[in-house]
Amino acid sequence: MKLLNTLYNKTYLLALRLVSKFVSKPNQISFVGSGSLEQLCAHITRMGLTNVLVVTDKPLVDLGIARRVVDGIEASGGQVVIYDDVLPDPTTAMVDAGVQKFNANNCDAVLALGGGSSIDTAKGVAAAATNGDIASLVGVMKVKNKVAPLFAIPTTSGTGSEVSVAAVISDAQ
Repeated sequence: MKLLNTLYNKTYLLALRLVSKFVSKPNQISFVGSGSLEQLCAHITRMGLTNVLVVTDKPLVDLGIARRVVDGIEASGGQVVIYDDVLPDPTTAMVDAGVQKFNANNCDAVLALGGGSSIDTAKGVAAAATNGDIASLVGVMKVKNKVAPLFAIPTTSGTGSEVSVAAVISDAQ
């Protein structure tokens, strides 16, 4: 039995490596250091993205950190819609609410501001906005359509959510 499990796992990993050679990988640009927030905001609008959904939590709004993002995007000629209902351990319901806000406001990009929960929620919103219900995206290789443009401003370190394509979203039902 152990030999079968090992063989299965090795075959599965080999198949994933082969498939990954043919799947497009996301472009990643990093802005670091003084003025990086303004650089990111200007980059977003230079890309022609003018209506950005910022996915964050209420404490970052209350502390005024989200305001800096709003000001940066607006100064670059864009508009911002805030979705600040993210809680720790995001659920499918949070992603669904974010997608509704994205669609209702004709957003064309998603910007995550916060820790892993905000970033994972934003990933879910960006994927579900172009691929249907978040519940249908559970598993490997389920996202068929290109996701909405996604940007991240991590405010914590530890989860690494900003550098991976996966998201951890719980089904609260």
